[in-house]
Amino acid sequence: LDLQGTTARGAVALRLSPRPRLDVALAAARLDLDAWSTALRAAAAAPLAGLPLSVDLSADAATYAGVALRRLRGAAFLDAERLALTDVSAILPGEAEVELAGASAGSRLELSVRFIAPDLRDTLAALGAPVGATDPARLRQAAGRFRLVWDDAEAQVPELTATLDGTQLSGAGVWRFGPRPALGLGLTLDRLSLDGLLPAAWDQAAWREALSGFDANLRLNAAALDWGGAGVERLALDAALDQGRITLRRATARIAGADAILSGGLALGPGLRFQDLSLEASAATAGSVLALLPGDWAAASPLAAQALTLRLAVTGPAEAVALRATADLGELRAETQSQIDLPGRRVAGSLTLRHPGAPRLLTEVFGPGGEALPGGWSAWLGEGSLSLVAQVAAGAQGIATDRMELVAGDLRLSGQAGLALDGPRPKVTARLVADRLPLPGFSARATTPLPIPGLLGWEADVGLRATRVEVPGLPLLEQAQASLRVAEGVGLLEVTQGRVAGGTLAGSLRLEAGPVPGLAVEWRLTGAALDGPLFDLPLDLTTGRLELEARLAAVGSAPVALLATLSGTARLALSAGVLTGMDLPAIQAAARATDQEAAAVGLRRGLLTGATALERLDAALRIEDGRGTVTDARLVAEGGATATASGVVDLSRGVLDFQVAVPPGQGPDVGLRLSGPVTGPARIPEISAWTRWRAERD
Repeated sequence: LDLQGTTARGAVALRLSPRPRLDVALAAARLDLDAWSTALRAAAAAPLAGLPLSVDLSADAATYAGVALRRLRGAAFLDAERLALTDVSAILPGEAEVELAGASAGSRLELSVRFIAPDLRDTLAALGAPVGATDPARLRQAAGRFRLVWDDAEAQVPELTATLDGTQLSGAGVWRFGPRPALGLGLTLDRLSLDGLLPAAWDQAAWREALSGFDANLRLNAAALDWGGAGVERLALDAALDQGRITLRRATARIAGADAILSGGLALGPGLRFQDLSLEASAATAGSVLALLPGDWAAASPLAAQALTLRLAVTGPAEAVALRATADLGELRAETQSQIDLPGRRVAGSLTLRHPGAPRLLTEVFGPGGEALPGGWSAWLGEGSLSLVAQVAAGAQGIATDRMELVAGDLRLSGQAGLALDGPRPKVTARLVADRLPLPGFSARATTPLPIPGLLGWEADVGLRATRVEVPGLPLLEQAQASLRVAEGVGLLEVTQGRVAGGTLAGSLRLEAGPVPGLAVEWRLTGAALDGPLFDLPLDLTTGRLELEARLAAVGSAPVALLATLSGTARLALSAGVLTGMDLPAIQAAARATDQEAAAVGLRRGLLTGATALERLDAALRIEDGRGTVTDARLVAEGGATATASGVVDLSRGVLDFQVAVPPGQGPDVGLRLSGPVTGPARIPEISAWTRWRAERD
């Protein structure tokens, strides 16, 4: 035969008994299945004298709906209005093998289909599917079977079992025809990987166009979901698409160890709009969730062992999304009410943090503090709760708060702060006011490195005014004004104004992060009223008007290294004060005693006990590599008695060797030596030269 220009060979048999039937077998090099489909439908509508017709076709090549087929085989049996298809097989582009069988009754067609697609991308591209935007590594292989039911109103797939790129899936679906088509789909998968299938960036116009032409109902269950690195397990989704509006009836999943429930609506109109979208999530431990944050500090902190709950509600257009959120992490609660501009990538609103115990929270976040924080967090902040209330605005350029109130134990802080992200380096700016500002204590012999390398990579400009600044082991600083600047790995803290014991304090501290970290300190205290022991030594200054000045420098990372390399100078001046532990007038009076033994006893008593009213004291200290040498130290008591002092203080080892020389009025000087640990040196009176002189004179 010649069929539309193609040569065909075959056979025809007309059976008359037991029932008339016409059998046709044709083999051709090429067939146009669209024409055959049209002919079979016409035969079904007007059967040939009611004669059943059997057609067995085979072709080396064929086309159907514009798709090229190879090795087509199959048989069709038409009896009245019923068409039965058996043993139909073909090879599609991409070497996909398809086998089907089924039957029709009127306009209804039921088929059972089996397929194997070793190169699924080529097969889908030949069928007109838009695979160009997907990752070339995806949609590579597929195999499975399904049942298809087709009529004038809809196309159903009541049964589907398949493997796609190694993923096992099963389910059912329906596509209803009409002016506005509708899709119903239910799928169960062992793993759903969306990476490479969906675009990484959200293009609202593209999504609106893709979803605008039909309605849909979707039920999806997946044991695991891969998308953007999110570890999602046990996903269950029940959603609908109606007139461009997506409704999440309920979506549940386990994300990073947290159980989450999502519901609400999303309108994909000209402007994106959220409609009562709510999220609830909870986790027995927050470690896996905190691990999603940048860095590893959060997941490694003790806070990661606490329970986590999150409640979030979103509604409104994309340009002004109203957000209400509450999160509980252990005893810490965070609340926010904000407005988000998604196109502009901006958010503004209130933020509140509360915790019943500020020291306990800091211990949970950063640990107990160790040797870098003597006494722990409680010794710094005291016992008390934490409360932070702030008005926050954030965007691509940074984060800013124009009003902030922080209470943490004894700490009271308010002001403005910001983090700029649009420069070459992140920059912190702040103007802070503190009613009471406790600062952590400092252990000079701690071996834990200070966070000096943290000065690299960011900048700061912070101004501070504080009514009271409290540091353990240091006198109270009042009415302080200070500034902190960080740039190019150098941090500079300047105290421009401050009152200590009625005196004026000013100075600076400079930290430099480099291959060898360094520290430099300059400060000056004038007019301070001394009302207690200055050095906590057996020989000490307890009252008077005090002046102190120091210029020091050191290199190293840990406090103990800084102390061992400390160098510089310091000066001390005291007027109208009191020296305890020594009585200069009593020493001069004892030296005048006529009895030599009584004089010696009086000298020892004057060197070891009593007090001296000072008119003036001046002393200078020169420090090199952690070893201080006292130079130019002179005491002038009321009444004219004088003394000089000299010695060495090893700051890194905590020992001293200090001598005080007192002219007794006549004869050689007597003295007192302080030697040993700084915390408890031995006192050794030295009067032997004077007693020899007295014995020789007598």
